[in-house]
Amino acid sequence: MTVRPRFRRTLEQLLESIRLNAQVKVINNQLEQKPYYSIIRKNLMHRTWC
Repeated sequence: MTVRPRFRRTLEQLLESIRLNAQVKVINNQLEQKPYYSIIRKNLMHRTWC
């Protein structure tokens, strides 16, 4: 198993253990080195709220 699925599963288990309903999205920013807030802003714009 690669790092990404293992990391995602670990985060999902943690969120479940504290009973927090959240979506986990792993973003590889190693090449582009974008600022944290621009990544968050971009991904929130594509979020569909339930």
